[in-house]
Amino acid sequence: MTALAGAEICAIPLAPVEVMLHQGIAGVPSVLLGIVMLMLGGSVWFAPQYRSMAGLVTTLLAAAALVMSNLGGFLIGTLLGIAGGAMMFAWQPVAPRKD
Repeated sequence: MTALAGAEICAIPLAPVEVMLHQGIAGVPSVLLGIVMLMLGGSVWFAPQYRSMAGLVTTLLAAAALVMSNLGGFLIGTLLGIAGGAMMFAWQPVAPRKD
């Protein structure tokens, strides 16, 4: 969900000019927030020991995207980011069974 949120937030300012109004420098925070959220989503797969920190940072970035990037990707990216960050923070790996 976090990677989807990052892709959605990042894709809005990269849309063709006919679809979106010309943003100029205002699109840079959207692209940066989206790339960082994509990286945080991937970090959970490759370094699950950092899941709590990644979940917290993802939730904070999703809330910041609400203000900094077109209402957080028209609210879809923010909602996906908050849900993905909450799931990353709450996830506990399964302990190996002791038979």
